[in-house]
Amino acid sequence: IYQVSRANTGNTVSYVYQLTEDGVIELAYYPNSYEGEDFRYHEDSLDEQVATFFPAELAVGDTFTRGYRDELEFTVTDILAEHEVEGETYHDVLVIESVMPEGEVQRYYYAPEIGEIASEYIFDDEGNAITTALSEYGEVPTE
Repeated sequence: IYQVSRANTGNTVSYVYQLTEDGVIELAYYPNSYEGEDFRYHEDSLDEQVATFFPAELAVGDTFTRGYRDELEFTVTDILAEHEVEGETYHDVLVIESVMPEGEVQRYYYAPEIGEIASEYIFDDEGNAITTALSEYGEVPTE
């Protein structure tokens, strides 16, 4: 069981995941959390409600659904030999994307053993995007 927290200006959302034979599942998410909060063994993370995050096997062109009701469809668009984010080079990076109802594209980059390293929300035909990048990773701080 591991936790990922995404901190944006004024807001942190934490996600709890587990690696299983079938892939990675999301056990719970916590909007409006604080950096450093550990939710891995919170009662909501240990209940029966889970969502597929990644199937165990993926190849370019594969599609899969995410969400507690499988409401989001994603396609594997590439596996990059190398991808640089914030001056760090990652290898074998999985690229997935989802096209939203209004045509916006959500694209995510995942590095093995690390997880999400970058994302793009492309909101028009000119390629204008909101991007995020991994700034740090490591163990959950203990008190």
